Amino acid sequence: MSAPLIGATATALVSLVGQAEPGRPSAAKPLASPVELAFEHALRLQRAARRRSGAEQREELVAAARAFSALRVDFPADADWVARAGLRAALLWRQLGEGERAQAELESLCSFETPPAWRARGWLERGHVERRARRWRSALDAYLRAASVASAPARTREDASLWAARMHDELGDRDAARRLFQWLSERSCDVFQRIRAFDEWALGYVRDDDLAAAAGVLERARAATREIAFEATPRGERVLLALARMRVIAALEASVERSAGADRSQ
Repeated sequence: MSAPLIGATATALVSLVGQAEPGRPSAAKPLASPVELAFEHALRLQRAARRRSGAEQREELVAAARAFSALRVDFPADADWVARAGLRAALLWRQLGEGERAQAELESLCSFETPPAWRARGWLERGHVERRARRWRSALDAYLRAASVASAPARTREDASLWAARMHDELGDRDAARRLFQWLSERSCDVFQRIRAFDEWALGYVRDDDLAAAAGVLERARAATREIAFEATPRGERVLLALARMRVIAALEASVERSAGADRSQ
């Protein structure tokens, strides 16, 4: 379905929905706007693909991606809906192996005209694309751009910061990685994000064979979250579980075991 046709279809749907039956009062619920209807149409196509397989599924996904992409052409003034649809289009094109189309959507999403929340998400997704291609420097730049969108949701910015720290580590800048992991572990509003940052921070020390430093960070993580972890609440239980599942625990145990084995073999 072409972009103009999608827009025309959405407009026609609004017109039909808006025609109340003679003698019957109109519904209290406000009518959906043309852009909302166009978005819902694309969403239905995407959902329909879940019930297909093989070539049929791909055909439905392509139709959905095109429908989401069309919102940028049909409704350029509806920035929030255009951005929302652009992200879905980018993810669908990437799923379909259409890298250039996905990249084009993400580039549009990252433009300054895009609302901050979606612009940050666009940069975050561009970072993921670059990271999967093992272009660490480009990934780092994209993640830092996502983290620097001041009005974006804290969760998006903190996710980007965590990935930026990982990219610093991949590039061999351990000090920069540790500073960012430490900053997140102390400043994040999300306790689970703080635990992830503590975990990554400590794992870096394990990779450098500084087990004492790794153990120290692990203890800091437990101390920093102790009050929440011992709440008699579902959140407290989840925090305890997250602490128990920190990867650094197994990494430390494996390193100690290797050291003990080496000592026994001498």
